[in-house]
Amino acid sequence: MDLIDIYKKITRQELNSYFRNLFEENKGKEFSALAYPLGLLINGYPVNIKDIESRAKSLIVLPARINIGFKVLFLVFTREVGKILSDMKASLGGMPIEFIPLVAATQEALPKPLGIKDGFLVDVGGEETTLIYLKDGEICETVKFSLGARHFLRGITRIAAISFEEAEDVKRQYVQGMLSESKKQELNDFFKREAELWQKRFLEALDSFYHIGPIPPKILLFGGGAYLPEIAGILRDPSWFKNFSSFDAAELKILEAENLFEGNTCNGFIKGPADVGLASLIAYSTKHEPVF
Repeated sequence: MDLIDIYKKITRQELNSYFRNLFEENKGKEFSALAYPLGLLINGYPVNIKDIESRAKSLIVLPARINIGFKVLFLVFTREVGKILSDMKASLGGMPIEFIPLVAATQEALPKPLGIKDGFLVDVGGEETTLIYLKDGEICETVKFSLGARHFLRGITRIAAISFEEAEDVKRQYVQGMLSESKKQELNDFFKREAELWQKRFLEALDSFYHIGPIPPKILLFGGGAYLPEIAGILRDPSWFKNFSSFDAAELKILEAENLFEGNTCNGFIKGPADVGLASLIAYSTKHEPVF
């Protein structure tokens, strides 16, 4: 946050400069970092530049001493990872590349087509599960824990002594009820046991949301792990939900990528819960409007 004297109009360029200066002052020296702006605050209140800018595209404020702040997602990397990202930008001959947190793309892509402003998002990705609290269409909090869909696949490879690719097919057959009863029971016991571990990590992560308030009833589940009935069953269970919400039970929806494009699967290329992240990035790249 920056305290400044204002006796003039502040342009978007100046806001960008304030943001970059604050980032440079606070990013630290031991690691590489990225700061992604989610919103602008004036004296602690959220401000939409579109609502208050003049025809000259500048932000109009009254003569006063004000606080300017920014809501951000701050990502920290090792210097080795930072160098890889920097080299990647330089390797494509000047083609503009933007690195953004996937949760930022998700925030922009989901609320409008789904008609939601308040919701709790559960992305069971490859190696991690990401929890996102949306309020008024904006991210209030996001938390990750390192247990995702590939954890279950690695277990299948051990049980069945098969490759990772074959394990994907076995998971699909399990979800669709295509396995023999004996094989189905074996995998059911495995998924139930591992889902209990996922549930433990999930409940531990929920403690990070207490300071925001009760979790809203709409829960959106997506990612590769959304196919597993055990995960969906955990989220539908009212026993955990009543401890974190003022509602009796969650309204769970398994989100599919085509929901972001009014049912269009791009000729079958983008579909299902696992492709929601990719669909969000596509929507972001075509519709994103910068904060300033």
